[in-house]
Amino acid sequence: MDILISVIAKIAEYVGRQLGYLFFIRSNFQKLKTQVEKLKITKESVKHKIHAARRNAEDIKPAVEEWLKKVDDFVRESDEILANEGGHGKLCSTYLVQRHKLSRKASKMVDEVLEMKNEGESFDTSKKPYDEVVPSTISQTPDFKSIQGQLADKLGLKFEQETIEGRARILRKRLKMERSILVVLDDVWEYIDLETIGIPGVEDHTGCKILLTSTNKHLISNQMCTNKIFEIKVLGEDESWNLFKAMAGEIVEASDLNPIAIQIVRECAGLPIAITTVAKALRNKPSDVWIDALDQLKSVDVGMANIGQMDKKVYLSLKLSYDSLGYEEVKLLFLLCSMFPEDFSINMEELHVYAMSIWVSYMVLILW
Repeated sequence: MDILISVIAKIAEYVGRQLGYLFFIRSNFQKLKTQVEKLKITKESVKHKIHAARRNAEDIKPAVEEWLKKVDDFVRESDEILANEGGHGKLCSTYLVQRHKLSRKASKMVDEVLEMKNEGESFDTSKKPYDEVVPSTISQTPDFKSIQGQLADKLGLKFEQETIEGRARILRKRLKMERSILVVLDDVWEYIDLETIGIPGVEDHTGCKILLTSTNKHLISNQMCTNKIFEIKVLGEDESWNLFKAMAGEIVEASDLNPIAIQIVRECAGLPIAITTVAKALRNKPSDVWIDALDQLKSVDVGMANIGQMDKKVYLSLKLSYDSLGYEEVKLLFLLCSMFPEDFSINMEELHVYAMSIWVSYMVLILW
């Protein structure tokens, strides 16, 4: 008897489900429509991530490309199914078999679309070339303890040792624990013994790669013995203009400013620091200021001997930015900040104390 009841229950469940396909066809179609629209949004999000990854020279996982193709095929199939529904939510065919088939297909596709949507949302579009990337800024006067501290912070490492040698030993051990790691040493001015810092060489840890940035090609290629050099060129004409326009605003397209803006960009000689500095200084300024700026950038004498053409362009752009600060108090504050070491993290309270001290001294001199 129990077996009979169980069999009848199973049959009833099956029949009920099949009848449900007939009665809830509009509901199934609507669910499919809704989920397909959400899938399309997820697809656009994934495409945006792919675009960003490619601009960053990252490789795209094959699974991501396959997912996009699968989504396109699915959307086409769902459109064909939904095309059987009239513009007012009524089916063109009234045959029960056809209604059952379409409704059942729509219901099954809802489950598929949910699975595809979840898969798309979980994608990390690119395969990262390294498990860890740890950067450190070196600057003109390298502080080995500071460099070790920067690397340790990125690795979640705490030093108990006080000496550079002791910290180097722990840092080297920690870096070797990573299967694949990129150490970035930015703004290198002089030869640095990486072993002293605690960075293992390639022969000591093949999974550790080191990226150095420097303006001194001889230092990088000969003294630091790098395997490969990537020389960064100045920006091209179109790149320079696009960067300047992004920093200065659409005003550069105005008929009265456009010819002046083009000449200013040329004077920046494709140097990003010159372009961004000048553009920000001229943003929202009247045309006469732009004309004066062009004259300054064309200046032949910068009052400094033995300065190269590229350094001259950078100097003139920075001077223009400094002159545009306006108030003398602002310029003095800028000069005060420049007295701190390169890449120094300036404490605001400390800066305020120094500024007040200078102001008091200035007032005493006036009263004297």
